[in-house]
Amino acid sequence: MPMSKIDYSEALLELKAFLEGCANNPESQKEHLSGAGAVFQFEKQLTQYYGKSFALTFSSATTAMQALCLAYGLKGTEIVTSPFNWGGSITPFLLHNNKIRFAGFEPYSLSLRADDLSRSVTTKTKAVLSVDYHGFPADSLRIKAFCRERGLIYISDSAQSLGAFRDGKPAGYFSDVVVLSFSPGKSLYAGEGGAIVTDDEWLYERLLQIAHHPSRQKMVTGLSGYSEFTPLNGRINPLAAILLNRSFFASLTQLTKKQGVWFKELMLLQNAGLIHLQADVGAANSATFFQSVFKLKEPFGISDVGDYFHRTAANMTAITPDLMPIPVNKMFLRQFKGKFSCSESLKRQLESFDSAQYVKLSTATFVSL
Repeated sequence: MPMSKIDYSEALLELKAFLEGCANNPESQKEHLSGAGAVFQFEKQLTQYYGKSFALTFSSATTAMQALCLAYGLKGTEIVTSPFNWGGSITPFLLHNNKIRFAGFEPYSLSLRADDLSRSVTTKTKAVLSVDYHGFPADSLRIKAFCRERGLIYISDSAQSLGAFRDGKPAGYFSDVVVLSFSPGKSLYAGEGGAIVTDDEWLYERLLQIAHHPSRQKMVTGLSGYSEFTPLNGRINPLAAILLNRSFFASLTQLTKKQGVWFKELMLLQNAGLIHLQADVGAANSATFFQSVFKLKEPFGISDVGDYFHRTAANMTAITPDLMPIPVNKMFLRQFKGKFSCSESLKRQLESFDSAQYVKLSTATFVSL
């Protein structure tokens, strides 16, 4: 997605002033170590947006996942997640000697299927990880209800879905912890960066001890939570924090405009009988990312969608999706042999799964915005 419609002039001025200040007064370089300045301001914007108590920024979403493994003590246990996933979402858990158990997926969104969890968890399961695949929010309301009943930790990887809503709340809202990303292609862009949003004060303080500077630990918890022996130096770059803080509102405003255009095109495709939309996609803010996979309606194929775009001069493309469930990915099998399992219901799903029934839609530009 092009970023040209977002005004970065204020961000550039603040970046310049910050760098000049650091050059003239080396002590000011340390401001962000305590979570002050743009770091504080941006985290406050995240808590307000999600209606949560705590937000903590990281150098990346993957680093945030690593910190969660350490904070929750997820080592040598089992994590249940969806087979359509991003490698960076699950490798932190594998690096901590956890086993991944793949569960069933929703046929239209390809996200974790809430009603399959009861058939997927085992006595070894300690946490559930949902992934908002291609910006479609997983059913965090129902997944959380299941996890609460079973005493399981629920982590929502919402890296691709900031700006999307489900059940009237931001993507991942009902989970114990929401993980965000600000790398290329995401709703908010800062080159690199990530964040965790939660209502859990214990988790927030534990993450500070694990991933952030002692200066910040003392600011929040006093000497009781102070330790210079933090296993991760996971804090966000202060320049990225300035960029995110200054562009937060403008980025989400631009995102909303793009969602409107995207949603209109999707509804036309559905009304033409070409694609399925999951039942909860009833508004423009139901999804984001603008490069998503959809299930085709029989008897149509990708060429039919392409012909439709040609006839209507739609500013979209239709291609064959690179849909490969992680449990059958040869590279994954070689690298993590014996570190995963699949529920029986997922095995049945994968036996009948046909990627030719899906199409990947994308739009390169939003020239009218």
